[in-house]
Parts: sequence; structure tokens; C-alpha cells
Amino acid sequence: MRQAAAASACSRKAAVRGLRPHSRRRRLLTAGLLALGLAAAGATGAAGQGVVAVGAQLSISPTRLTFGEAPSVAQVTVATPGQEQIYEVNLVDRVMTSDGRILEAGDPALGAAAGVFDRSAKGRVTVSPEQIRVAPGRPASITVRSTGRVGPLAGEYRTHLTLRPVTPPGGTTAQGAQVVFVFSIPIIVRVGPVDARAAIEQVQLSRIEAPGGSKALLQTAPAVTLQLVRLGQNSVYGDIEVRSAADPEGPLLAELRGVAAYPEVGRRLVRIPLRRELVPGERVQIRFIDRDLRPGRLLAQVELSLGAARHAQLLEVPPVLSP
Repeated sequence: MRQAAAASACSRKAAVRGLRPHSRRRRLLTAGLLALGLAAAGATGAAGQGVVAVGAQLSISPTRLTFGEAPSVAQVTVATPGQEQIYEVNLVDRVMTSDGRILEAGDPALGAAAGVFDRSAKGRVTVSPEQIRVAPGRPASITVRSTGRVGPLAGEYRTHLTLRPVTPPGGTTAQGAQVVFVFSIPIIVRVGPVDARAAIEQVQLSRIEAPGGSKALLQTAPAVTLQLVRLGQNSVYGDIEVRSAADPEGPLLAELRGVAAYPEVGRRLVRIPLRRELVPGERVQIRFIDRDLRPGRLLAQVELSLGAARHAQLLEVPPVLSP
């Protein structure tokens, strides 16, 4: 998965499982590299485009799978330039939060929303084998099969193909917890018409902590903060690009690849670092471009000047049939 895409195209979280003061149990720090809708998906069973590396440990291709109503089969390739490792292969239901995090459906951090994910695709998808062995120069392949339509209910169903090392590699935190990396990509099954529309709202300029800034002196960098709004019944997935409004086809001022908003959230927060400071009075154009049903299609557009959205354009996109 790709950190540029979801901070992007894969997103990163850390959780401590069973970490208690003075506990003598083996303690694990789970760092999950989860997909927020990480790669493009085209026709039925089509894979996300490209190979995306996750840190220096794994490369996964594709990083997103989308199936339609018809039964279909796809392959996921996993490779590593690092040490040989065995991974368990499972389907795990995960949900998105309004700030863009991806959490397991039963995570207590979800509060009252924690529990069974009612749009799980587990009953519609199978994966094999149950374990893979990956070593430098010896990639592994995972077969993902979708049964397509099951029952009369239309809609979008999702689960996440998850890889967890059987024998965690070495490495501990200052608290003595062992570090375990878990890798996950979304698998989506769409039944019936697909209505994937979006808008951009609540756009403003902000400041974020600058990478590599001095610990003694807080340094900040400019950023654009916005709400990505999902208007249709289905998830949306694409790229956010920021350019000068005076030169809409000119150099990028900022970009965030592989941004998704899943059906369980009506909107999600997105923060994009700018590559330079804006000059007084400068207007920027922000676009959300589809990477899912019709790659390259403009889903939403807005212009920003002096910290406020000057013009928002809602693009009316008619529902289309499942790919």
C-alpha cells in the first residue's frame, strides 16, 4: 500500500492489544497499514492499478478490488524485498470514521457503533490459501473469489483482505511491546445500480506541523482542510488535486492519491499539505477526480481564496450500472 495515497494510499494506525501495567503477558503493538480505498478499480473483478510498496516490507498489487453482480475471480500478488515471512490470510470487517481512520468493526474506539458490520462482504467473498510464504524474489499469490449477487438486496458490501505475520519480526517499543505490522486492502462487492457522487465542502486554509521541524521550535506548513462529502449510495474513490485557479492545468500545489469515503460515513475530513505558501489574493482550484467507475471523471470542484471557498461546483453525475 502506499503511504502517499492515504497519507494515502495506505493509511496507518497503531493500537496496543492487551497492554496493561505490570502485565506479564506477551504484549503486542499492532501497527495496521490499512487501505482507505487505496487503488483504482475498474471493471468486474478488476484490480487496482500499479504495485504499491508498504514501507520496506511488502508490495501488494492491487491495493483494492471491486466486484459486480456476476461471479468473478481476481489475484492479489504479495512480494517483499526484506526477510522471508509467513502471513495468515483472513477477511476482516473494518469501518471508516469521519476523520478517515479505518478501524476493525468491533473496535471499542467506535463506541456505540462497534459491533457487526451489516454491509459485510464476507458471505460473498472467499480467499485462498489461508497462509502465504513471501521471500525476496519469491512473491506469493492470493486468489479472491466473489459469488456476486446473493439474495435480493442491492447495495455495496465490503470486507478487507488482511495479512498478519505468523511469526512477528524482531523489534520492540520503549515499553517492551512487540511491533507487528498488519496489512489490509478493501474488497468491494456492488449489487444493483451504482450511485457514486461527491462534493467538496468546508474548505479552508490551515497550518500543520512541518515535517522535519525542530523539536525546540515548532515549524508549520500551509495546508488545505476540507470535507469530502459522499452524495450517492455508494462509496467514492479518487484523487484530490490542488492547482492555481489561474493555471488549472499547471503544476500541482498539492495532491492526495487514493482518497475514499465509504457508505458508513456521509462525509470525512481531509487535510492536504501544500507544497508552497500561497501569495495574498491567490486563488486555488481543488478537484476530486474519480479513480473507480470512470477514471479521470471530475466528481467535484471548488475554488478557495483567502481561507474561504469562493465557488463550489456540484457535478450532477447520473447513477451507472455496476462495473
